[in-house]
Amino acid sequence: MKSKCYRGARLDHKPGIPGDLVVFVASEDGGQYLLPHAELHSPTGFEWGYGGAGSADLAYSILVDYLGDTERSERLHQDFKRAFIVPLDRSSSWTLEDDTIARWLAEH
Repeated sequence: MKSKCYRGARLDHKPGIPGDLVVFVASEDGGQYLLPHAELHSPTGFEWGYGGAGSADLAYSILVDYLGDTERSERLHQDFKRAFIVPLDRSSSWTLEDDTIARWLAEH
């Protein structure tokens, strides 16, 4: 599997006001693309830092992109959300490396 890194950021973030969210996927060949929203729960898109629908969709979308397997991603996304997406600071940028995902998947 090719190496990937997931990066999330809020654009035009101001204290107390959630900014627009973007999640990029960077690959080992230097390419980068926006993570597609694979909608399961949230019609309005991604979120992080809490346990709601936007966080669930972010977890699911990362797993779909990483695994290429919607069935396995759907089975695992709530546990993945609790492990990685909920603990993120809502106002901060973040990075999630593929080796971290691989280790987590090996345990699940």
